[in-house]
Amino acid sequence: VFSNHIKKHTKDKYFLESGDKVRFFFEEGSFTQEGQLRGSPLKLVNKIGHALHNKEATFRAFAVKNQLQHLATQLGYIKQPRAVQSMVICKQAQVGGEVKPHQDSSFLHTKSGRILGMWIALEDATQDNGCLQGIPGPYAESSPQTHFVREGDTCRFEVPTEANFDLDKMQPLEVGQGSIILFTGLFPHMSYANHSTKSRFAYTIHWIDKTDEFLPSNWLQLPPKNKDIPGASNFNNLFALFTLTNNLKQIKRTGWIHSGIPKPESVSDHSHQLSIMCIILADLIPPSQRDKLLRMAVVHDLAEAIAGDITPFEGITPTEKYAIEDRAMRKILYNYLDNWDISDDIYGLWLEYTNGETQAAQILKQLDKIEMLFQAKEYEHNLGINLDQFFNYSMDKISHPLLSQFADYIHHKRPPQTPSED
Repeated sequence: VFSNHIKKHTKDKYFLESGDKVRFFFEEGSFTQEGQLRGSPLKLVNKIGHALHNKEATFRAFAVKNQLQHLATQLGYIKQPRAVQSMVICKQAQVGGEVKPHQDSSFLHTKSGRILGMWIALEDATQDNGCLQGIPGPYAESSPQTHFVREGDTCRFEVPTEANFDLDKMQPLEVGQGSIILFTGLFPHMSYANHSTKSRFAYTIHWIDKTDEFLPSNWLQLPPKNKDIPGASNFNNLFALFTLTNNLKQIKRTGWIHSGIPKPESVSDHSHQLSIMCIILADLIPPSQRDKLLRMAVVHDLAEAIAGDITPFEGITPTEKYAIEDRAMRKILYNYLDNWDISDDIYGLWLEYTNGETQAAQILKQLDKIEMLFQAKEYEHNLGINLDQFFNYSMDKISHPLLSQFADYIHHKRPPQTPSED
């Protein structure tokens, strides 16, 4: 049970050990004296937390999305976002309890004192169903009014034990479904009980800067993040991981197999040539994106070590392909590199490329087509065959002016063609 009176959780093991887990907390009064729920758990759960961004695939993918992390940096408050806590807050219809005024920095502590909250409305939030309320800044103080600190297996409030805010200054933040509210850890906020017939669910993420220190005084204890070069204790995982990724040298590109190419290139061959193109043509994108372009090229087909090379001609929809490759990426990274910063970095690069979210991703997708056209031209020249289908599929997907001209040049360099049988 989650209590609005946080002091009840100072020795609650289920609560205090939820920092790296997904646990369910119910509204006060949800259970009978015999320990039985008074109704459906779906209607009585208060919140789900506190590591959805680490432990649940959908939320993890959401937390590393490029757009979301870019949004987190736009205020200039943090530069390299790292999610440290996330939860679904279920302000249930008629029974959703009040959340008393508080500041997030009372409960989350960093060396710099900086915490960024991201509150995402999963449903319309109005005054009727208990929308978020807050006191506008700026704030004269540089630290929260009180601190909730951990000491071993218990927690306590430092003096003063309760914050004191002027409720007359609270302003309702009514927003529609899908809206995002950003605020720092010093922002005083609350929400009233929901007595309406409409629920008000929200998803919250708390970010710190990757370069900042998450202090030992936090009630929420995180699994250690490995940032250094792995030592001998990691060799088993690394050996298994590199054995798996070594498959990319053996996995042949499906399109060439279907075209009857003898001894076709491997996925690894393709990625290596594409990476060279990214280095040579780095000036196509701003300097700040060039390192990302190369790293993205190296890992863009990593999922194929498990999923294989899925082409558009195999009857698998883009949605199905994404799901297959997403499962493969999570298995590759989080089975062997869990709790390593690099795992989220690689997963974020793969998502960015797959979704075509940025200029770097869009350029890489076009370079990927350029590399394929170049290889098709080589096979035509060496084998005396016609591979029109690859040119027909790719030419109109290359929109960058320079790359489009280069694609035309490759097309012009093809050997004389006989009509394709396809």
